[in-house]
Amino acid sequence: MDDNEMDLLESVVPGLIGEFLQRFDILKSIDLLAPVGRRVLSEHLHLSERVLRSQTDVLKTQGLLTSSQAGMMLSDEGRRVMNGLEPVANRFLGLTSQEKLLAERLDIERCFIVRGDRADGDAVTKQLGTILNDALAKLLPEGNNTIVVMGGSTMASVAMQLSPELSNNRKLTFVPGRGGIGESVDKQANSVAALMAKRTRGEAKSLYIPEQLSESTYHPPFK
Repeated sequence: MDDNEMDLLESVVPGLIGEFLQRFDILKSIDLLAPVGRRVLSEHLHLSERVLRSQTDVLKTQGLLTSSQAGMMLSDEGRRVMNGLEPVANRFLGLTSQEKLLAERLDIERCFIVRGDRADGDAVTKQLGTILNDALAKLLPEGNNTIVVMGGSTMASVAMQLSPELSNNRKLTFVPGRGGIGESVDKQANSVAALMAKRTRGEAKSLYIPEQLSESTYHPPFK
């Protein structure tokens, strides 16, 4: 949906897009943080508890949320609706067009953009992992697949969201895309590849070499 179409829609139903995106954000955040109480959720979304209560009451009436003493969670129907509406929300936000532009700039086939700020907490990283898991499930063909993995704290966190279902009708082999660097062992590409393999019932290969080598090391004097 382009800007002109959005303007036309807003002229017919003022506030519709904003209302939809706010409720979608609530569903998405509850899915990431569940079970979650209203106070924590209001702080996460930067909404007043009054506004949040009003919106969650509507979503509960629609059967999209359930609540208990532990907090709110999505119902099965709520998760189905949220997943189905994600492409719509991305178009409203312009993320779909940004993903296409970024993929063209990087000269790659696909890329995915996740809303949020990594500095705000683990919810964004969890969302990254969920999108990665969904993307791999949709894009990987059946049979043998080799997946190159980089290192770092974000990749280590994202790995925790991968599911064993990715290995259904597939043989997954995770290999490090870089050598060892001067950071925690659990953030090294070798470790992340091993974690992804464990989470998906796949296999992992290790690369026992530092990332930076001298020129002479690349050409050892062996004959």
